[in-house]
Parts: sequence; C-alpha cells; structure tokens
Amino acid sequence: MAASAHFVLMDQGNDEEQTEGSAPFALAAHLQLAATLCINYQQRGLKLHVLVDSAEQAEFIDDQLFAAPLEQFVPHAQSQFAPRYGAPVMISTSEPTNFVPLLINLSAKGPSNTVKCRHILDLVPTQTDLKQQARDRYRLYQSYGLAPTTGSEQQLPAFN
Repeated sequence: MAASAHFVLMDQGNDEEQTEGSAPFALAAHLQLAATLCINYQQRGLKLHVLVDSAEQAEFIDDQLFAAPLEQFVPHAQSQFAPRYGAPVMISTSEPTNFVPLLINLSAKGPSNTVKCRHILDLVPTQTDLKQQARDRYRLYQSYGLAPTTGSEQQLPAFN
C-alpha cells in the first residue's frame, strides 16, 4: 500500500479540448502534464508507473515521451510492449505487479488498496465531471488510511 497520495490541481488554462485525427482528446493537457511529470521524476532517478483508463491514453503519453527532445528522453514502455524486465517508466491500464516508488494515476477510479507503490500522484483536470471523480478518489485514498495532500502544478512534491 502507498505511504502518501498527492493531488495536483491543474491550471484553468489546461482544460481546452483537443483532437488528434478523428478521436477527441478532451484530456490532452492532462495527459501532456503526465508525460512532463514522467520526464521530471524519472530524470531524478525515480522508477514510475502511469495508470491510465485506455489504450488510447497510453499511446498518447507514449507518443509525448517519444516526442521529447533528446536530452529529456526517458526509457519507457507501454506494458504490452515492455521488455520482460520492464522499463523505468511503465504506462498501463493495469496496476503495477512489482513495487514502484511512484504511481501517477490518470484512471477515473484510482488504484486498489493493494497497489505496490510508495507514493500516488493524482492529476485533477478542471472539467466538472472529472473533478467529481477526483473527489471520489480522494475519499477512496482516505478509506485506505492515507491523508491526501493537494497542490498546484507549481507545488509538486519532491518524492524520494
């Protein structure tokens, strides 16, 4: 079980709906922030797991990480394409099977209380229905015995 949970309240300017091809990506800013956090935390040496709701979300984050400048590139993989030993950044629709220091939750329902991680970072988009899902996850984490904290995109915890 995780030792801490932190909610990142996204800036109001990040809620614009974007499209890629014919598929709507209402959460594009949400997913782009997740990719940026993957780069930042992995460059600090943290192994992490990104929990998403769909293969499309996983692919979007994967594409964002591949598009990063060479000096910001981090080894990553979607779980279905990962090498047997995994990658420093794993992107998946399922919870990690092995322990990871950091889980970035983009899933609407949140991880189970048996998730194998030290910290949970949960992103809260500005859309009203998604805020309600975040409130539900906040209560879920409380039911696990955690005392979730909140902060803006500029107030990210320095996990170790």
